[in-house]
Amino acid sequence: MPVFWSPGDGSGGYSAALVFRAGRVDEPLARAGITHMVEHLALHRLGREDRHYNGAVGPFSTRFVSHGTPDEVAGFLTGVCAALRDLPLDRLDDEKRIVRTEEDQRAFGVVETLARWRYGPSGLGLVGYPELGVPGLTGENVAGWAASRFTRGNVALGIVGGPPPEGLRLDLPDGPRIPVPESDDLTNGRTYFQERVNGVGFSGVVPAGPAARVYRELLLSRLHRALRLDRALSYTPQAEFQRTGPGSAAIIAFADGLDEVLPELVEAFLAELDALAEGRFDEADLGRAVTELQAARPEAESHVSGRCLLELIGATQRTSAEARERLGAVTAEEVAKVAQAAMDSALLMLPHGVGCPDGRYRPAPTASTRAVAGRVHSPYEKSGEVLIAGASGVTKMYGPTPATIRYDECAAVLAWPDGARVLYGPDGIVITLEPGRWSEAERLIAEIDAHVDADRVSWQPARDAAQIPEPPSAEPYEAVVPQTKPGRFAKDVADHDHNLAALTSAMPRVRSGDLDAGLALLAGTRDNGEERCLAADRLGAAAVPHVDALVRMADARPDDPDVQLWLGATRIAQAWNARTGAHAEDLEAVRFHAFWRLLAQAGEPLYRAAELLPDDPAPWDRLQRHAIGLQLGRPEIDRLWDEAVRRGPDVYALHRSRLQALCRKWWGTDAEALAFAERAVADADPGDARVALIAEAHTEIAVELDRHPENGMAWLTYISEPDVHGAIADAADRWVEASRPHPRDPLAHRMFGEAFYYAGDFDRARRHLVSAGVAFPGGSAKAMRRHLGLRARRVRKARL
Repeated sequence: MPVFWSPGDGSGGYSAALVFRAGRVDEPLARAGITHMVEHLALHRLGREDRHYNGAVGPFSTRFVSHGTPDEVAGFLTGVCAALRDLPLDRLDDEKRIVRTEEDQRAFGVVETLARWRYGPSGLGLVGYPELGVPGLTGENVAGWAASRFTRGNVALGIVGGPPPEGLRLDLPDGPRIPVPESDDLTNGRTYFQERVNGVGFSGVVPAGPAARVYRELLLSRLHRALRLDRALSYTPQAEFQRTGPGSAAIIAFADGLDEVLPELVEAFLAELDALAEGRFDEADLGRAVTELQAARPEAESHVSGRCLLELIGATQRTSAEARERLGAVTAEEVAKVAQAAMDSALLMLPHGVGCPDGRYRPAPTASTRAVAGRVHSPYEKSGEVLIAGASGVTKMYGPTPATIRYDECAAVLAWPDGARVLYGPDGIVITLEPGRWSEAERLIAEIDAHVDADRVSWQPARDAAQIPEPPSAEPYEAVVPQTKPGRFAKDVADHDHNLAALTSAMPRVRSGDLDAGLALLAGTRDNGEERCLAADRLGAAAVPHVDALVRMADARPDDPDVQLWLGATRIAQAWNARTGAHAEDLEAVRFHAFWRLLAQAGEPLYRAAELLPDDPAPWDRLQRHAIGLQLGRPEIDRLWDEAVRRGPDVYALHRSRLQALCRKWWGTDAEALAFAERAVADADPGDARVALIAEAHTEIAVELDRHPENGMAWLTYISEPDVHGAIADAADRWVEASRPHPRDPLAHRMFGEAFYYAGDFDRARRHLVSAGVAFPGGSAKAMRRHLGLRARRVRKARL
């Protein structure tokens, strides 16, 4: 057993700390609080004698501390070890009540909140969660935990006031040193979240060395000078250095402030972080920080306990003289490097109502990017919420936002005798299920209980009747809308915007219910990304009336990539049929609810298809459309594009989906959409149909202008401008001159023809539309307009 001792300060006091490498980071969420329970039971065994002792559980360790004479301290240490080998488990229910009372009075501070957002419900993140497992602990749980963690190989002893007492013997069971578990960082770069807090907080993960301590000292000094002394924005700026592992640490800072100064406080706080990361501090500042740290002398007890902790977590130990020498050698470049590392991993806590003024930070994820596919449970009250229960897990939809917890990843389930369940996901997602709120809740609860391992379930005390919601008398609210059938024009476009003969032949058969015809076609496209993307899109639309049969087929053939791809594409088409092509402001809420509920279930089969055929671009094409509709956010949409283009760098369908994502009506701007189209044209080989993206981009910009009556005829003016018309004409002419066969040639011609029609260049429009296979009586602009389904003058683009 490692022993660290100090002679003390000469006052004659004597104290000891028995430190075990067992803390909150080691606990599963469903048993959170089990270490605290061991500590309570062990101390209870010692009785109420008149001696000074205590225990505490931290992130990495549990400490038992005593003050007194050497003999008294020796008696305490011996008694603790004996109690740990034979805990008074008959006292378990009483100590549960005491621990729960203590927990009820505990408030989560800045450190705990930042840890919860960074790490979620495991590892270091557990300090930000209540001790949820305490009510469900059994004597077997607690005894097993004590036997595995409170062992001879997992402890260190620190003493202040002299060497260990003569004859001290600490009788502990054999056991290994428990390494510090890894804590998965959920933030992935500069991130922010918002909390109900009067101030701004920050944490960054850095290498644990002397430069990190100097950085913390400099940060504290700058925050105090800038926020307190110079601008009077904050009363007590703070900065701390906290170990996160053997070689890493967190720098945590916080500045409080009044409501009226919070926006200014946030900007000033970030400015100081940036200044240090950019090396904007002088040698005098560095010297003062080093001098402050070298002069600091920790209390003897803290120093010895700290040595024990460093030993237990496997960190490098230094003497006080060595530590001061290393501090004196720290350079400005080393501090700036640490500051940059802190910024690269920055997590900001902002007050509600104050946005992040810096575009380098993105919002911390608060939802999932995937939903399960399965049975829908409707709420009894009219709302935008819905539960989807699948074989793999549960999704709760909040409007378009999915919160998903997979059974095999579930961190914990809190369970009450009345059937209420609260599920915790590894990413911090929480799903609450009150049986009285949902249709068929009993069935879902039974499935949760059957799929989640018993050791991840924490049973809670029975609730009072007043705490249990009663189901209302009304029927469950189901967002059901009639499916819209494609009109003649839309069907004609779908059948004639490509030249893939096999697809044209299969479409009528699929519409009549012959799913085998569609599967045969999809199977034949595995080596052609363009044709596969096209077939998935068109067959998905054709199979909407037969989606239930396709679901049964997918359930029976989970390892068939063609079935999974087709089901995902069909779910997307089904969802858009329910939504219709109307603009968002013109839609009823019920259509939105139905749209999101249906669209959410497309993700699982598409990801399964992508898993089965890793090089197939088609699932990633459909996933882009899925993400647009579910409003999964720009970072996720960008990620999907990266996955898609890596598999199909020249696939026209992928680029069309990306262009839609970048349009102003979705997740981009006119400038982004146009820049993307221009790059595609520049990168395309002669005769590549992707050049039609320039026509589609300009048309989208014009149509967006047309949506707003206050713009008048600006949309016609825009697309008729010489530069715009010239860019479209140049791309079209170069494409036609070097044209080569492509399955989407008809669509490309149609995009050019439509753009030229809007621009008033009817001759070019006519030529491209004829090349697209569009036949219409006569050759007038009026005939084109009518055939294209457009209105006169204030026309709007037909949705293809």
